[in-house]
Amino acid sequence: MNYRLGHLTHPGRVRALNEDNYGILLAPPGAPEVDALFVVADGMGGHQAGEVASAFVVENLLRLFRSSREYRTIADYSLERDDYFAAVLKDVLEALSEQLQVKAAGSEGMRGMGSTGTIALFSGQRVFIGHVGDSRAYLFRSGALRALTHDDHSEGEARNVLTQAIGAGAALRVDRSIHAVQAGDYLFLCTDGLTTMVNDAEIQQAIVAQKEPQAICNSLVALANQRGGPDNVTALAARLEANGAGPQSPVVFSSAPQPAAPVAQHDTLPVGRNAVRSQPASAAPRRRPAPGRSLVLLVVLLSAVSGATTLAVVSYLNYTEKTTAAMAVIVAVINLCVGAIAGAMLMKRSTRA
Repeated sequence: MNYRLGHLTHPGRVRALNEDNYGILLAPPGAPEVDALFVVADGMGGHQAGEVASAFVVENLLRLFRSSREYRTIADYSLERDDYFAAVLKDVLEALSEQLQVKAAGSEGMRGMGSTGTIALFSGQRVFIGHVGDSRAYLFRSGALRALTHDDHSEGEARNVLTQAIGAGAALRVDRSIHAVQAGDYLFLCTDGLTTMVNDAEIQQAIVAQKEPQAICNSLVALANQRGGPDNVTALAARLEANGAGPQSPVVFSSAPQPAAPVAQHDTLPVGRNAVRSQPASAAPRRRPAPGRSLVLLVVLLSAVSGATTLAVVSYLNYTEKTTAAMAVIVAVINLCVGAIAGAMLMKRSTRA
């Protein structure tokens, strides 16, 4: 399966700091059982603690799933289990939650920080969802959008209060689900900065109208910001295509749209804080330094001096012998010609370089 991707994160129109983070991992060579992994995370906490928390979740998920050996240090189940990756995601998120609590306890400014986390892991013809918090995952197929997650919000008056967050409590509940996928499906992940301003029907309409994943993300993030953009907004869309259906989609990690570079099937693209790293551009071929005009002039000058010296010496020693003097003149002229030709060749190379 190939994945044509679109993604965008934006701080919104009210907040100066973007505490959202997201990550993409495509066919890591060290974990051949993983086809792709996508994650969005929305941090919370004072000062810059929310940004730290969401970056911690994303960076460690990508690190762990780059290698089977890494994530199996936390969750070592039999690959024969039908719910293998659902169980793995549960254990991994629980472990990251404990690690984040330890990290927060070590710094006064980080205490109380936490993060949502919504992960989609593709393996074979299925996607495994691991979810904590109120970021969301959707599956779009044949014109219809279906939510794959439920928000972890309290009931009653405080409806917007999170009841679950990575790093923010001892008893973490990880929601898990498994879904069959096929070519033509869209997976859509987003943070609540989008879904508080844009409803499900509008997300479905954007997918139908835009079709291209990057255009979908651009239009929905713009819509959230047009309606006030009170929170950070992140959107990630993936269209599933059959192998050989075309090149992988452009991927750029940034808080604003930028020109994209093509991504190969087996690239691993780590993402850290907001605009972390993009694929390094291929280096341009190194050019040899062109010889300067001073070098050309030096060669010509040396050839002229050499020819003149030969003429003077031979003429002095054989002044009375006309035949020998004529030969000396011929040698000198040849020497001068060689010098001129060498100089012209060097001049030509310097202008081409």
